Amino acid sequence: MDGNTLILVVGGIIAIVVSGLLITRPFAQSDSVEFSWELEREVSAMQKDKEAVFTALNEIEFDYRTNKLDDEDYEKLKGRYQREAVSLLVQEKKLKGEDTEDLSAEELEQRLMDEIGADVESEVARALANESI
Repeated sequence: MDGNTLILVVGGIIAIVVSGLLITRPFAQSDSVEFSWELEREVSAMQKDKEAVFTALNEIEFDYRTNKLDDEDYEKLKGRYQREAVSLLVQEKKLKGEDTEDLSAEELEQRLMDEIGADVESEVARALANESI
């Protein structure tokens, strides 16, 4: 084999390998795209669930502060929805790849209360202001 033939053979092999990579690339990416889509769908569903739970907690707080709920019902409902909220926060951290084992129940509850606290206060203040008008 002379030098020109060798260059043509090596060039042909390189062309075949590059063509093969270009052809198979979309198939290799489809798994990651599908996984990304699945993850996005899970996150979206979790956000909806989280929003529903926080809305319920806000309504429970509002009803209690405006004397529409008695102490027993308030504690029962609040505990139920807080447990659900903590569960959703743990799931959210896991989806994001964050470690949840190092968080205590108190830390999770504090995070929960931080997230809903400002909303509850503004809702109650707005409702009380409307009642006094």
